[in-house]
Amino acid sequence: MYAIRPGVLSTMGHPYSLEHIAELGAAGVDTIVCALTETELAELDLTDAPEAARDAGITFHWVPIPDFGVPATIPELDDALAEMRAGRHVLVHCWGGIGRSSLLAGALLVLDGASPEAAWQAIAEARGRDVPETDEQRAWLTTFAQARFWDAHAATFDEDADHGLRDPAVRRAWADLLLPLLPPTPATVVDLGCGTGSLTALLAEAGHHARGLDLSERMLAAARAKAPGIDFRQGDASNPPYQPGSFDVVLVRHVLWALPDPATALARWRALLKPNGRLILIEGRWSTGAGLTAAECLAVLGEGHVHPLADPALWGRATTDERYLIVSA
Repeated sequence: MYAIRPGVLSTMGHPYSLEHIAELGAAGVDTIVCALTETELAELDLTDAPEAARDAGITFHWVPIPDFGVPATIPELDDALAEMRAGRHVLVHCWGGIGRSSLLAGALLVLDGASPEAAWQAIAEARGRDVPETDEQRAWLTTFAQARFWDAHAATFDEDADHGLRDPAVRRAWADLLLPLLPPTPATVVDLGCGTGSLTALLAEAGHHARGLDLSERMLAAARAKAPGIDFRQGDASNPPYQPGSFDVVLVRHVLWALPDPATALARWRALLKPNGRLILIEGRWSTGAGLTAAECLAVLGEGHVHPLADPALWGRATTDERYLIVSA
């Protein structure tokens, strides 16, 4: 075992037998998080690992991930986190104890407040080698951390006037801004990084076929409650899970500025457009210093028409920083 937090969080390669699982229990392991696939469990004669763990007094969580891969959906690790925080010894394993086990251990560390960078460093020091095995796994943990960040803000997200669009004047201002920029109804529109779905719902109410995509399941839960008839999907806005040429409009609000590789994301977003489709970006350089100026956004985008967004009605208050919308092909 490789102790990341001694007696609390460790990783290792696969158990070599069901008897080994019993030995792990005797050695003080309270919880096993297993990343092996069903095929791998069968190949290793570990199909009965959950029962062997139970018999040894070990809680067993199965999070199957393909070798060298990443989870297909956001893994449910809250129970393992609670056990870790209670001082119980959580052991994460895959086949070789390098990639997938490090990925899930990193997710537990992120859930416990670590940054992805700090998580990788702690695991690498425990493991005595660089982790994880692939760039995809490294990127996944960053995305996972972002999803959990927005999960934590979902309950209060709509309190900002431009997020919830609860004020009729603010809602009307966004409708007056966006609807003239869209093709005639019913256009196919995807709202990437849709948050709680306020803009998605606004466009659907106007007669468009709108969909929403967001990393945060809690944001999406709010969106589905707000607009139950809309297809809201969990996923990474920087790498949307849609077929090329699917949409008349790709709408992205306050996402590009936060991406590590905006040029790649823009290429993927443009690929989603049908012929003569349009990409609508809403961005800003805010008073906090975060964000992108319109000039910086255009430099990455290549071309586009900039619409300043200085109208207080859009935000429910007066603003002094740079906010804008860009329409591009």
